[in-house]
Parts: sequence; C-alpha cells; structure tokens
Amino acid sequence: VQRNGECVCFIAIKDPDDPHHLWTVWSDDCKAYEDSSVAGEIKKFAWSHIDYCGNCGSCGGGKQKVIFGKTFENVCSCTFRVDNAQTRDLPFLKKIIDIRIKY
Repeated sequence: VQRNGECVCFIAIKDPDDPHHLWTVWSDDCKAYEDSSVAGEIKKFAWSHIDYCGNCGSCGGGKQKVIFGKTFENVCSCTFRVDNAQTRDLPFLKKIIDIRIKY
C-alpha cells in the first residue's frame, strides 16, 4: 500500500509461499516506530506482532530495533507482521499506518 509514492505497509493475500495464512500485513521500516509516547494498548499489540527475522533473505538479517520505547533483537526490516488479522487487530494496523503516513 502506497501513499504519495512511498510504501506504508505491505499486504499479501493467499500467498502460495505461506499457505497457513489467508492474508498478512507487514509494516515497513520506519524510525517513527521508535516513539515511546504511543498509547499502552497499541504498544502491547505492537510488541506481540514484531516480525522477528526468519532468515528469508529479503532484509539481510535481523537487527536490533527500538520499538515504541523498548529494545528488541533480531527484528526483520518490516518491523511488524500481522497474520490473518482479526477485528481486534484493526486499531493497531490503523495506528501504525497513521504513524507512518505522518512521518
């Protein structure tokens, strides 16, 4: 998904390389995701949806990242991954997209 010619997130629907998930949303790599002032509920969702490196080769390996004020190791360049998002995940997805757009 793009805004003003820049990616704000990536969406895969029925990816044949990932048959266990009907759809997946990834964020992009953005310094704005370091902001510790994000609301506590969003932080909890974010920290539970970190995309840890699986050595797929697309990002050159996991890195240390600060995500909403907390440091994590071995994080993919996509930062967040939400598989088969449910209604409860939508406020989080909206927030990370809004953060990226504002950045």
